[in-house]
Amino acid sequence: MNKNTIKKLKCPVCNSQSFDMDIDQKICDDILFGRLLCQDCLTEYPIKDGILQMIPNRKKDEGQQWDKVWRDTGLQITKRKIEKINQKRETARTLYPPLEISERLNLQYKECLDIGCGSGSFSLALKKAGKISSAYLVDYSLQALYLAKGVYEYFGEQCELIQGDARNLSFKDGSFGLSFSTGLLEHFDKLSQETIIKEHCRVANDVICQVPVSSVPYWIGRFLITVFNLKWPFSNEKPLSITKLKQLLIKTNYVVKDVSYHDMLTSICFFLSLKTKCIKPLGRKTFLNRLLRHEVAVYALKIKQEA
Repeated sequence: MNKNTIKKLKCPVCNSQSFDMDIDQKICDDILFGRLLCQDCLTEYPIKDGILQMIPNRKKDEGQQWDKVWRDTGLQITKRKIEKINQKRETARTLYPPLEISERLNLQYKECLDIGCGSGSFSLALKKAGKISSAYLVDYSLQALYLAKGVYEYFGEQCELIQGDARNLSFKDGSFGLSFSTGLLEHFDKLSQETIIKEHCRVANDVICQVPVSSVPYWIGRFLITVFNLKWPFSNEKPLSITKLKQLLIKTNYVVKDVSYHDMLTSICFFLSLKTKCIKPLGRKTFLNRLLRHEVAVYALKIKQEA
C-alpha cells in the first residue's frame, strides 16, 4: 500500500476521513506491514503483504467460496491467458469490452477503481493500453487480491490493493475518474445491486459495468462449464438484462453513453488459441458475434447539475 492512498480513504464504519498509521515494514513509500486506526471510531485496519484490509468485523468463513475460485484459477494459468491477450492490441479489445469502449471513445483517466477485481486482468488491460495511469483494485476475496498482486508484478505494473466490500466502499466521494466492475452485480440481490451501483457512482464521475445477460449463449456456456466442473463454480449468479442495468445507472442520475458486449464466439476462439497455435483469437467482431453475446458492458456519465 502506498502511503498516499490514505488521502482517498474513509472509514466504512463511521465515514471518518481521519486515520492514524502505524508502519511495521515498508519499502520507500510502499507499506508492506502495518495498520490504520480510525481516529473517530477506533476501528483498526491491518496492512499485510501490502494489502489494506478494510472489511470490519468480517466473519472468518465469509468469502471462502470465492477464495477457492481464485485459488483454483492459479497464477500460471492467468499469466498465460494475459500473455496471449497482449500479443495483439486487437485481441485485448475484443476480449475486454471496457477497453473497447475506452478506445472507441478515446477515454483516458489518471486513476481508476476496479471493483470486484478478481485477477485484475481487466484493469491491467486498460493500464497496458495507456487508458489509466493508476489502478486501485478492490475485492472481498483476499485470495483474489493476492492473485492480482502476482499478475501485476509479473507484467511489471503497480497497483493499490484493498480488501473491501462493494456495498460499502472505503473511499471518499469522487476519488476516481472511472470506477468499473465486471462480473460482480449478478451475484447480489436487487437491493444490493442498487447499493453497489450507488457506490460506483459515488466514488467516480464515469462508470462502466459489465454483466452477463440472460440469453441462449449464456445458458449454453453455463451448462458446459457446469458439466466440465461437475458444478457451477461461480456461486449464486442471476444474469441481468441490459435494460435493468441501464435503469440502475439512470436512477443514480447518470446518463448512458455507450454499450459494448462479450460473446461466446470470442471466448471459444480465445481459449482454443491457448491450446492450439493454428487457431487465432478474434481481432474484430462481426454480426455473428453480436448474435452470440452473453455479456454486456454499459458506460455512463454523471449528469452535470446546473448551478
